[in-house]
Amino acid sequence: MIFDLPIEDDFILLKCKNENKTLLSIPLLLTPTKPKVEKRLENSVKDPQSLKEKLSVIIVGIDSISKLNFVRYFKNTLKYLRNNLTAVELHGFVKVADNTYPNLIPLLTGRHRNNFKAKEKRYGFYDNVDFIWKRYSAAGYRTLFSEDAPNMGAFVLNRRGFKYQPTDYYSRPYSVAVETLNMRHRTHCIGSKLEMEVYFDYLRNFVSTMEEKLYFTFTFVARLTHDILKYAGFADKPSYELITYLKDNGVLNRSLFFFFSDHGIRFGDIRRTYIGKVEERMPFMFLMFPDWFLKKYPSYTKNLEINKNRLTTPYDIHATLLHLLDIERETFYTLHGQSLFTEISPERTCADAMIAKHWCTCLTHKVVPTDDTNVRQAALSVVRKLNKLLKPYFKFCAPLKMSKVLDARIVQPSESLVEVVTKDYLITLLVIPSGAIFEATVQVKKNQFKVSDDVSRINKYGNESDCIHDPSVTKYCYCKNILLKN
Repeated sequence: MIFDLPIEDDFILLKCKNENKTLLSIPLLLTPTKPKVEKRLENSVKDPQSLKEKLSVIIVGIDSISKLNFVRYFKNTLKYLRNNLTAVELHGFVKVADNTYPNLIPLLTGRHRNNFKAKEKRYGFYDNVDFIWKRYSAAGYRTLFSEDAPNMGAFVLNRRGFKYQPTDYYSRPYSVAVETLNMRHRTHCIGSKLEMEVYFDYLRNFVSTMEEKLYFTFTFVARLTHDILKYAGFADKPSYELITYLKDNGVLNRSLFFFFSDHGIRFGDIRRTYIGKVEERMPFMFLMFPDWFLKKYPSYTKNLEINKNRLTTPYDIHATLLHLLDIERETFYTLHGQSLFTEISPERTCADAMIAKHWCTCLTHKVVPTDDTNVRQAALSVVRKLNKLLKPYFKFCAPLKMSKVLDARIVQPSESLVEVVTKDYLITLLVIPSGAIFEATVQVKKNQFKVSDDVSRINKYGNESDCIHDPSVTKYCYCKNILLKN
């Protein structure tokens, strides 16, 4: 390394050596100013004065943290958010699909995952998708997209990801190199830091480099909190330190900051309880605005205060991000969402919000016997559906058979809202030979059984489905080669 010269690279490997050997190797993420990016933005913005009161956008997501688990384990962060910042906490924020990818797609594109089925089957890249950062780039913003855990990234797990770098600053080459060179240790550390801290440092350095320039950032960290409920506690300190840094250095005075999760914990013993079912569907979501912005737009501030207790989804976050680019427009609706700057109806239903019944939390639950005739038929209909989905892969995946029903509930909305003409059952069942535990919503009407589009897998499956690469069915597949080994 030559000192006193600017480094133009995004990533470097710093090595400390003596005469005989390398004593220390540290991979570093850097955020240099990029002349080509600055020149592009300079040429694309027709009226620089129009950018003066625009807000930068910082979005930070942490995988698998329910609203209640955030309260349990993010004690310092929560205290700071509630006592030191004007944070809008969305108490009615509900996920719209099973795992990370189909919940980030609505947030980042405003669309349902079904719009991208071909890409899910590894037929194409995501470069031509209209991600929100493209809108911000066109509006004069520098862009950053950063994820940890390169093998489980939202757009690369059983998918092809991006052929070209999607944003001006992009951490994936770094994370792949760290993984390939085996530079991560103790699972969650890179060097002396938590992996999460490394990516938070990357964000910190980026906003420091940009100073008062406009930018849009999306950071999502998954590995630390993905599998184990209590590991959320290890994420409190890095989150607290990141947010206090942003506050103390004036970043939050010129930015809209989103702090959120995609869903609650999806596996484990708690997931089989009633509260576990609710928590999995209700991740945490905070929005932080500069005080001057809230004073300048009192009607928006009023609506944000109202909407924090209304039913909201990732689609609404996307609509809010679009509205921010056209902030003088009084209302903003998208195909499936509504800007949080406009009042959301107190009568909004899950159907209105594009939340399928299986994920809806606005329902009452009544436990019913697992040996009930309708329950058993509903469970069998789930197994039939799963086998139908697996049929194209029966060369690799074993057919499933029902072992037993573990839990059954009738779920229905308040009678004051709708007349119930069907029965919806939330069924939890065990199948063989995989030992998989599934949860599905089954609508029963005149002895007809209709299974929800999404069926949850609520116990871990590890490498049981490594014989196929279709993300729409991997959680259902039990590879035949495992049966042969056993």
